[in-house]
Amino acid sequence: MKTRRDTATKPQRILLICPQPFLVNSGTPLSILIILQALTELGYAVDMVTTHIGEDREVDDVEIHRIPRIPFLRRMSSGPSIAKFLIMPSMFATSFSLLIRRDYDFIVSLEDGALYGRLFRRLFGKKHIAKIESLPTGRNLPGTLSHRMMGLYENVVFSGADVLLPLLAIEDEYVRSKTKDDQKTVVIEAMPAFREETVSIERVDQLRRQFLFEEGDIVILWIGNLAAYQGASLLRDTVVAMNGDREANATNNRCKFLVLGKDEETHRLFEGVSYDNLTLFEPAIQDMPNFVALGDVCLSFRNHDIGFPSKVLVFLRAGKPIVAVKTRSHGCHLTDGENSYLIDYDQGEAADAIRALASDEAERQRVGENARQYFERVFSWEKYRQGWKTAIGYVES
Repeated sequence: MKTRRDTATKPQRILLICPQPFLVNSGTPLSILIILQALTELGYAVDMVTTHIGEDREVDDVEIHRIPRIPFLRRMSSGPSIAKFLIMPSMFATSFSLLIRRDYDFIVSLEDGALYGRLFRRLFGKKHIAKIESLPTGRNLPGTLSHRMMGLYENVVFSGADVLLPLLAIEDEYVRSKTKDDQKTVVIEAMPAFREETVSIERVDQLRRQFLFEEGDIVILWIGNLAAYQGASLLRDTVVAMNGDREANATNNRCKFLVLGKDEETHRLFEGVSYDNLTLFEPAIQDMPNFVALGDVCLSFRNHDIGFPSKVLVFLRAGKPIVAVKTRSHGCHLTDGENSYLIDYDQGEAADAIRALASDEAERQRVGENARQYFERVFSWEKYRQGWKTAIGYVES
C-alpha cells in the first residue's frame, strides 16, 4: 500500500538524475527500477532524467525524460567513459529545464548523477541525496594516477550531497571520512531488480533443448558484462582449461558454460576459438529468471571491491550454489563452504570449485539451500524501503 502524504498544499515530487541507460540488462541500470518503486511507494511522484538508451518501461507515478538521441551512441559502459562525457550537455539541459519549470522537494542522483546533483543544489537550493552503487576509487589500484583522480572526483561529488547512500556497510566508514559534519550517510544495500521471480518450467526446458544441453549436463552460469574488473580473463582461462582437459577428467565433460552478456563483448572475449563446452547468448530482460533457473552453478569472478554484484543477490534468492572470487565485497554476504565456494583469482581453483559442485548433487543442494535461507534472513523489500525513508527524513527535517 502506498503511503502518499497529504498533497493538498503541494505535490510531493522528486527529480531523479540517472546518467545510465534505462532499462537495460545490467546491474546499475536495473537498480534504477527498484529505486523508482521505493520512492513511489513512499508517496512521491518522480521525474527521472536518463539517457536515450534503453527499453521503455512504464512505472506508476514516474515520468521518464530522455535526453535527445545521439545516433552513434548505442551502448554505455559502467564507470567513467567518453560516452558519459558526451551526454553531459544534454543531461544538464534536460534537468535544468525541469528545475525551472517544476518545483521539486529534493533531488536524488545515481552514481555519476551526483555531479549534476551538486551543481543543481547550488543553483536551486534543493537538498540532494546521492546513491552510490560503487565507489569511483574502487575501480583503480591505490597509488595510481587514475586512483588519485577518482579520489579527487569523490571529494567533489560527495561534498555536494546532503545525504550519501553507500551500498555496503564496509564502504560506510570510507564515505564518512570524506563528508562534513552536517552530512548524513545511510547504507542501502541492493535488491534484485525484480521483486518477484516468475519461472516457466516450459521455457526452461525449451532453453535446455535450444542450447543442446543433455541429461546429466551441469550448466555453469555467467551473467553480466565482461569488463576486466568483472573477472573476464579468469572466466576465459577457466573455460579454456576445462575444455582442454575433458578426456582426463569426466566431470569436465558434463560442465557446460552458459555466458549471458552483450553479444559483442562475449564474442570479442572468445574470438577465434570454438569451445564445445561454451554457449554465448544475449537474453531479454524478462527472460532472466528462466536463465537463472537453468543454471546449476553460478559464477561471480569480480576481483575488485566495487559494491556488491546485484547478480549474486539473484543467485542467493534463487537458491543457487555460487563460485566467487575472495574479495571484501563478496565476503559481506558469501561464506566459503556455506552459501558459496570462495576462491583466489586462479583458474585452477576456479575449475576445482566448479568440479566439486558439478560432481556432487547433494552438495549443490546443500550450498544452494543455504544461499536461499541466507537471502531470506538478511534481505527484504521492507528493509530496502525503510532505508530510503530514513534518507528522505534527513532532507525533510
